[in-house]
Amino acid sequence: MRLQDVMSVEPLTVGSDVPAEVAKALMDEGRVHHLPIVDEGHLVGMWVATDDGTPPTRDTFGMGPGCPCCSGAPNPE
Repeated sequence: MRLQDVMSVEPLTVGSDVPAEVAKALMDEGRVHHLPIVDEGHLVGMWVATDDGTPPTRDTFGMGPGCPCCSGAPNPE
């Protein structure tokens, strides 16, 4: 299986100036756990929803080991 076979072609994205409450509502409505943050057509970050619904911390921004959804690690706070 290739990523192109399972990836989201047009994922839901927000700009970095969007209020956190709006981003959280969009994630809830879209039933997504990861929200790419895009400014001027470039990926600048990733917002990751935590299992308990609390806003993400600085450690959960970005892609990689800080992501509790991807790494299986507990929320750092």
